[in-house]
Amino acid sequence: MLPCVGPPWRRSPGGCGDAPLPASLVCPERSGLYRAVLSRVAALVALVAVFACTRRLQVHVIAQPDRGTPAPRPDTCEARWYEATEPLAASCREIGDVFVGDTGWTFDCAAERVRAEVRRQACLFGADAVQVIHDEEPSLFGSSCEQIRARFLRCPDGSAMHAGAGQ
Repeated sequence: MLPCVGPPWRRSPGGCGDAPLPASLVCPERSGLYRAVLSRVAALVALVAVFACTRRLQVHVIAQPDRGTPAPRPDTCEARWYEATEPLAASCREIGDVFVGDTGWTFDCAAERVRAEVRRQACLFGADAVQVIHDEEPSLFGSSCEQIRARFLRCPDGSAMHAGAGQ
């Protein structure tokens, strides 16, 4: 006979096997309903874990309201990459802002993919250069993805291309 694992107030004086009530009421862990509900909850958790993950990156682009938006460039253009500490060319001005990251359930979002998406968005926005404002590495307790916030810059005289080697 299996021991009764339920709380004492649910057990009969004679134990689980000698209970005047059906064993499924006294020891719910033995009931078919208990197993059915538990298996459905486990299946639901598995479905959420599998289908909640996505490859899609979260992208937010914001234009500077008083700067106007230049014409888009081909999405394979060469936008100069400035790190946060690098000095900008004097003629560069900010025309927009971008965030590329995830919602917390994304996979396949390595640093190279996130940086490539920032550059692609810069080209589509008409920017000549990108200056990184915040670059957050993946972490165990945060996001599983690289997350980048950057400024889009327009450098009319081409100084962005000559300011350094770029990445």
